[in-house]
Amino acid sequence: MSTATAIRNALESLSGLPAPIYAWEITEGLDSTDDPAVWICAVIAEETFNPETYRALADEARAASRDVAPDLWPYVSIRSVGEMDTAT
Repeated sequence: MSTATAIRNALESLSGLPAPIYAWEITEGLDSTDDPAVWICAVIAEETFNPETYRALADEARAASRDVAPDLWPYVSIRSVGEMDTAT
């Protein structure tokens, strides 16, 4: 199982999140300092976004990622479902 798949599985098993997650986007690579990293994007409904929701989701996503892949630095962002619809 790839690291990205393991992280996705950990994220999808989270419960009690402050907003429904429509999708998790996971990308591995090197960050701007050439350190191993993972970019995690939670896709949520726009009306559920607020700073508290972002902080809670980011904290949960970082913790889940570090449990699975402690050697990857997690960068977390949030996108709305509407952004995803216009991106495709």
